[in-house]
Amino acid sequence: MANRGNRAAIQLALLLDKEEQERLLHFLSATYCTGLPAQNDCYDLMHYVLREMPSEEAEEIDAEELFAKVFPRKTYTKRYFDDLMALLYSLVKKFIHFEITMLGMDKKEQAQKDFGLSLLRFLNLKKSEKKFWTFQKSLSHLQQKQTGWEGKDYHWNYLVDQELTLLLSLNNTKKDDLNLLKSIRALEEYFLVEYMVQIYTLYAQNQVTSLGLEHWRKKLIFDPNAENLRWFFSKPIGRLLLFALEFLEEEAPGSPAKDFEAYDQLLLKEETNLPPVVLKNLETICCNYLTKRYVQGDAQLLEPLLRIFKRRESRGRIYWEGKILISEFQNCVTVGLRAKDYVWVKKFLDDNKYKIVGTEHPEDCYEYNLANYYFHIKEYDMAHGPLFQINYEEMQYKISAKLLQIMLLYETNEEDYFYSCINAARVFFSREKKKEKNSPSGKDQVAEDDKTQKGNVPEHKRKPSLNFLNKVEAIAELRLMPDRRDIEALMQEIRGIDTIAERIWLLEKLQEMLDKLNKKKE
Repeated sequence: MANRGNRAAIQLALLLDKEEQERLLHFLSATYCTGLPAQNDCYDLMHYVLREMPSEEAEEIDAEELFAKVFPRKTYTKRYFDDLMALLYSLVKKFIHFEITMLGMDKKEQAQKDFGLSLLRFLNLKKSEKKFWTFQKSLSHLQQKQTGWEGKDYHWNYLVDQELTLLLSLNNTKKDDLNLLKSIRALEEYFLVEYMVQIYTLYAQNQVTSLGLEHWRKKLIFDPNAENLRWFFSKPIGRLLLFALEFLEEEAPGSPAKDFEAYDQLLLKEETNLPPVVLKNLETICCNYLTKRYVQGDAQLLEPLLRIFKRRESRGRIYWEGKILISEFQNCVTVGLRAKDYVWVKKFLDDNKYKIVGTEHPEDCYEYNLANYYFHIKEYDMAHGPLFQINYEEMQYKISAKLLQIMLLYETNEEDYFYSCINAARVFFSREKKKEKNSPSGKDQVAEDDKTQKGNVPEHKRKPSLNFLNKVEAIAELRLMPDRRDIEALMQEIRGIDTIAERIWLLEKLQEMLDKLNKKKE
């Protein structure tokens, strides 16, 4: 049997995904990577293992049998096979090192950049000015490209210009500081991009809630409207960063929506030029803004919000390392259901069932949203199981499930269970009321709660839920004896409540009553 040393190269290769395995085969056939001819035994052996042999067999097959399958015209010798496997192992390790160090970059270009900077420094150190200028010109196209640049690329650009500044200064080409300007400009560009992207990364984590910061651009350590920064903010990356700033600022009540379409079009235009992480964050800022406006009642923003969610999902930008945050998952399903795009929602649920992260109980998130999907398409029997048979651990879904249970019982006219669930929910919210930390009686209790449980309901979730219970009960009573004036008054009351859960559904039920009254009148 092949020993573990012999199988090490094969075991490593089998850990790679299909795309990585294809790149490994290309690597093994590339003379400039391996120093071997394009047609070589390492390539032939790995090609056979990855393309023609089941992975289980590849790890356990006898060395001599494997050799005979790959090289039927050659005679097996243990020494040659061991040497071949040792060489293959070193090449696979080299490939993996290359993959890891160059992950997410243009490999050839990044290697060229690193080599170029090192050679410039060497030529500068050796005072080989003629060769320095010749080679510096060959790097200029990389400095001008700026496609998909991240902070490290702007930093590299600054370091290259710094070498140029050093050469000019040492040789007294200019006796003033003008030779420093290009280097300083590159340093400023590196700083501005890195600083603003890091700030936006932090603020993009805030999903829907208002930031509560008035004129927060004044808190930046520079003025983005300053004349001396116009050169940067006139560039596409600068324009996008400045544009995004507007979506993070507070708005006066009743103010019109900001021009998100122009921002989104600029994002699409620069899509291939932006690093994936920057693109994700800038797109998330737009989604958060549209979500916040929609929650506040701007219904016309639902369609563009779903459009952007779909685009992010289809292009993989909603995922981080193949996983999706629970908040992203919840937002996608909620928006899809509100927009009545049920086919997309069901596919989204099926595709991402095992990808949810950011919670100890991803199954709660999936089961609740599955129940919500069935509720929206009026398959109430299918929604019943996930709602009434599962004991939700996450408080967020424990609350949401209780409200959805009541909505389901309302739709199915199960009056006894309906009122029983409302009373049980009131008891639950009364029992789980979170003690305020600044109240004299609450300090010790809060400290104990923090140690022992995550179950208490904070006031910002408890109040909207109780408002919902009161109004859904009033709607149920109106349904028995509908009166136009009472219905319209209740609609007005619900619209005027600052915080109430399931506002849209409550208003829909009242509108249905009005529509029935109108039909009777006709």
